Amino acid sequence: MFGFLFGLAALVAYRALFGAAVDRVITGKGYEENWFWWGFFFGFLALLVALAKADASGGARPPEDRKEALLQGFLSLFLVRNAQSCEIIPHVGI
Repeated sequence: MFGFLFGLAALVAYRALFGAAVDRVITGKGYEENWFWWGFFFGFLALLVALAKADASGGARPPEDRKEALLQGFLSLFLVRNAQSCEIIPHVGI
């Protein structure tokens, strides 16, 4: 019983990290939409869609901004993938 509850809690925490990562990418692109639940339920697929989504301004981003958005998305994915091993990874500001 304890193993099941621990596994369920770990799954919810893992999904919540994906939700936060997807929401952060969408917010970084200038949208005011809440994408947490998309990330929570669809995980990596929602992160790919969020990374592919155009800017809210409608214009093309300068190359530096595009690189920053991709780097931020990949860092978010890295943080989500390493959360299972319970490592503490310091946050690096971009």
